[in-house]
Amino acid sequence: MRSPRTMFPQFMKSDGAASQSPVTQTAETSLTSENRTMPMPTYGCSTVAQSVIGSDVKITGFIVSKGDLRLDGEVYADVRAARVFIGPDAQIVGDVTADHVEVRGKLSGTIRAKYVCLASACQVDGDLYHQKLTVEEGALFEGKSRRSEDPTADLNTEAQQIHKLRDILTQLQEQAPAKVGIPPAARSDNLIDEDLLQAG
Repeated sequence: MRSPRTMFPQFMKSDGAASQSPVTQTAETSLTSENRTMPMPTYGCSTVAQSVIGSDVKITGFIVSKGDLRLDGEVYADVRAARVFIGPDAQIVGDVTADHVEVRGKLSGTIRAKYVCLASACQVDGDLYHQKLTVEEGALFEGKSRRSEDPTADLNTEAQQIHKLRDILTQLQEQAPAKVGIPPAARSDNLIDEDLLQAG
């Protein structure tokens, strides 16, 4: 077993001279301190996001964040955040709107961002609206790419959001009704008020 280390941080006396005071620091406290001060790792185009949805998490609905967001799990939702990082194990079904979007996993939906980075080994099935686009070698992209001065300006209307939610519910029902708890007989269009759709 490794013996505790003794460190001697310096403190300033009132006359300006430095003095040393021994402080015993074990390996455990040293590790904790290093974890707290460790800089966030970077992944090519961007920095790892502050909010993380892990690979063991499944989300259905809408995700809105004012900060940075990392997705590593299975997400059936539209996502809006300042920056979005889609990890290599992520499977996203939904539209993503942000200032900065980096995709390393699988995404089926529309991306609207000022800067879009499609990393190698990613799979994207959907349209891209962007100011700047980077596509690394090995990335798979099926859809349209359109440059726009303000790609996030044309956001979905309420009626379009309802249509999108209905499509997501239908996909959930068809793919894994038992896992998500949706009865096979429960059609998603029965969950949406058609009068509201027509009004939109």
